[in-house]
Amino acid sequence: GIIPAVEALSRKLRERIGESLKTVRSGQPLEQVTTKSLPALLAYSEGSRLQLSGQSNRALQFLEQAVALDSTFGMAWRQIGVIWWNRRAAGRANEPIRRAFALRDRMPPREAAHVTAMYYDAVEDDPAKAAQAYERLLATWPDDIRAINNLAVFYGTQGRVRDAADLYRRALALRPDVGLYLSNLLQSLVTLDELDAADSLLGAWQKKEPDSRGVLYFRVRLAAERGNFA
Repeated sequence: GIIPAVEALSRKLRERIGESLKTVRSGQPLEQVTTKSLPALLAYSEGSRLQLSGQSNRALQFLEQAVALDSTFGMAWRQIGVIWWNRRAAGRANEPIRRAFALRDRMPPREAAHVTAMYYDAVEDDPAKAAQAYERLLATWPDDIRAINNLAVFYGTQGRVRDAADLYRRALALRPDVGLYLSNLLQSLVTLDELDAADSLLGAWQKKEPDSRGVLYFRVRLAAERGNFA
């Protein structure tokens, strides 16, 4: 009786996998993070996409849906904390980041490294320790775009603006469609007084997204840097 039972179970499992693949293929590319729930992964992926496009309020809705579906989803807790941290709301950020940190032993090493780095920055208020954690992460996973961007931010706050710009270029080479990395690189170029390079980058961005608020902001910023206040 074992063999027929295994065959029946195998058929059911293949049917479920087939339905899951249809769901996966019908939507946006999914983030490579660990959760026991496919709907939670779908919600997390949409939340991440919205966050990168500057829609943090809507992103929070999807991320909160993700942790409601899987309360052990460490990277989703981390991402909720990141949004509140970016809003300078440390009181709201620390609890989800602590929850993610408490789950780190149940996470793959790469995700646990992200959670640990964020914990050092937000909860322990030790940006140097956080930067070291991201450097260790990139030594193992050099194309981890989240770590590249976050380490660049730390370098910028430490006055290592050229190093930050180099990292933002790496991020853009991996994901040229993400406005956040464009904006961060432009900010670095303005700080370095490399206005011609900023003009070139902004022109390429304007061709792709002529109505972007980011494009308009940096057109104003570059004009002001050149003293063209009119």
